[in-house]
Amino acid sequence: MTSVIDVSPSTKSISGGSMSAGLNLYLGIIDPQVIELQKFLNKNGFTVASSGPGSLGNETSMFGRATKSALIRFQKANNIQPAIGFYGPQTRAKVDSLK
Repeated sequence: MTSVIDVSPSTKSISGGSMSAGLNLYLGIIDPQVIELQKFLNKNGFTVASSGPGSLGNETSMFGRATKSALIRFQKANNIQPAIGFYGPQTRAKVDSLK
């Protein structure tokens, strides 16, 4: 089975910060937009970390294992398949619907 991913860029916001809606975020990427994703997850009950880097107020630009884990929990809770911790079109659409 082959999946098609739309990577066309546009500008939107996850949690009040600027976010390029077309930018896919995934394990290992370092980008300021990861901060906005972590803020969204932390503020919506999908804690990235309870303290230190990634925790509420200490969000970082690094998409590490903790961000992936929190994103997978968000995806499972919202019936996004596959729930693999990849921030792409399906997850982005759900995040946009919750704003």
